[in-house]
Amino acid sequence: MARETLKTRSTVLTKRIDSVTVRTKSSEVGRGTSAPSSWGLGDGQAIPWEYAPAPEARDIVQLQSRYGLFVGGKEIAPRSGEWFTTIDPATEEPLADVARANHEDVDHAVGVARRAYRRTWRTMPGRERAK
Repeated sequence: MARETLKTRSTVLTKRIDSVTVRTKSSEVGRGTSAPSSWGLGDGQAIPWEYAPAPEARDIVQLQSRYGLFVGGKEIAPRSGEWFTTIDPATEEPLADVARANHEDVDHAVGVARRAYRRTWRTMPGRERAK
């Protein structure tokens, strides 16, 4: 009986594998090619995005010297008053000071998020929330 079950499962598995569509290799997809139909963009549509080259120099991006916690739509200082320095892994130079959150900061952020949900977000349709 157990052999029959194994045999049946093996047959089903083989049938499932045979029916799987072979995916396009990522190297074959790019500019000027059509998106695979499995992407749900419609048959023959061009791929809708292009990637910008990765910045190689820091002067492209303007960094602030200090970053706080983003709570309730604004940046605030940590309640502990503690900060830590982030380091550029390529040069080992300091990048910026970043707020070190503790449990009080987390409790405050969760409370603010709950109030926003109760007052506004819970009744807002998904399309509006996505904006």
